[in-house]
Amino acid sequence: MEELSKLKGAGTTCRISKDEIAAVIDSHGAKIISPEHTGSNILYYDPYDISHSGIPLCFPNFDPLEKGKLTVNGTHFNMGQHGFIRDRDFEIRHKSASSVTYTLKSDLASLTVFPFEFEFIVKYAIIKNGIVYLCCRMSVGNILVINVFQEV
Repeated sequence: MEELSKLKGAGTTCRISKDEIAAVIDSHGAKIISPEHTGSNILYYDPYDISHSGIPLCFPNFDPLEKGKLTVNGTHFNMGQHGFIRDRDFEIRHKSASSVTYTLKSDLASLTVFPFEFEFIVKYAIIKNGIVYLCCRMSVGNILVINVFQEV
């Protein structure tokens, strides 16, 4: 899996596994790029089109916004389809053999497209029966926006 980390546009890859199930997650966008069963990738992956490969996280929007703009209090911010976090590098917060947790926090660059302080946490875990479990938590300022986070 080392070669995946050298692809254009990709971050650092991390592999988690349990029994016959594994997943490779890219820190760029914190997306699964290769769910595997008995060593075989079971998802479309094109090394020449990495931005359209894998399972992206979409925030704050999934569909395109009107005129490609997020409007907050009369100010317009450029926002592409699927939001902006899929194009950001996440940091590993915790890793074990069968799970990994990533964090993305607001910074000067993110504030130019999404004018809110935030923290986005996503955890992938392979649990019994080979299910790749996803949970995430998103807070904007002191407000918890998304909370589908349960320890496994």
